[in-house]
Amino acid sequence: MRFYRNFVSTAVNFVRAQRESSKRIINLSPSVAGTNINDHDIQIKKLKLGDKELAQTMTLIRSKRKLKKEEQIIVEGNILIKEAIQAQIKLNKLIFSDQSKISDVIQQIPKNYLKFVEFLKVPQTDLTFYSVLQTCPGVIGVFDKPQNIEPKAESYPIDVIADQCREPNNCSIIRVCNALPASRLLLVKGNVDVWDTKSIRSSSGSIFHFPTKSQLTWADINEMTGTKNLVLIADNNSRRYKAENIMDYDKIPDELLKDRNISVIIGGETHGISSEAVEFAKTRDWRCIKIPIDRTVNSLNISNALAIILFELRRKLNQI
Repeated sequence: MRFYRNFVSTAVNFVRAQRESSKRIINLSPSVAGTNINDHDIQIKKLKLGDKELAQTMTLIRSKRKLKKEEQIIVEGNILIKEAIQAQIKLNKLIFSDQSKISDVIQQIPKNYLKFVEFLKVPQTDLTFYSVLQTCPGVIGVFDKPQNIEPKAESYPIDVIADQCREPNNCSIIRVCNALPASRLLLVKGNVDVWDTKSIRSSSGSIFHFPTKSQLTWADINEMTGTKNLVLIADNNSRRYKAENIMDYDKIPDELLKDRNISVIIGGETHGISSEAVEFAKTRDWRCIKIPIDRTVNSLNISNALAIILFELRRKLNQI
């Protein structure tokens, strides 16, 4: 009797599985999507709880090691996904919980490229569980990691060197660099991963448009920057430097800046500037620049401080 029950149970499960697999592929038409899908002929694979592919997909989303190995990045939310597509970064998978969440994203994808993108519909509970954000936006894109983003033609001769910036929210400095625009952002080992999902969000999408180089040693920095560069250490803890090397950010003489490439070293709020950064600076013409602030304030956040310094440098360079 027990054998019979087990057999019936197995048969029922098999039939259910067959029915589900037959429903896996569904056509996305204008009437289904509801907003301006028009002539797009898209196939969506519907993944349900317990599906092996669902488990593999969600594991990819959360596994930093696997993402690094496959050189892929995770982008969450419609706005950032659209910005990545507009920056011509290769989209591999679009994972979502409701078709209405992707209609505007689809409009950004060239029609002849749609067939190369996997569209995976998964339960919202799964997306919420695997999302790294506090509020899951309901859509996740899996992209190839960009390899070579070129400096902008109109960029200023300023490299920004990040030292001990370890939190994802520190990547808001990428937006500042992109706004100037600076030449590039160089990050020594020990800095935050700029391609982490939270870092991408912190950059407000500027990471897709601005060149960054990560996991560098100070020997790498030494080779990548000219020996005649002016090095400016942004550090309000000026007691560690000789008085003749310290000046306010807006008091830099024009003759120091004229016809020179500039390297600005900025540290995280918690850890500040490392001794290695100071030693590197001392191999060049260097200064410590500080932003005068009220004594009741310990420090400015890193992106605010960098914005003040970079845009003052831009003002001066435009006048020289």
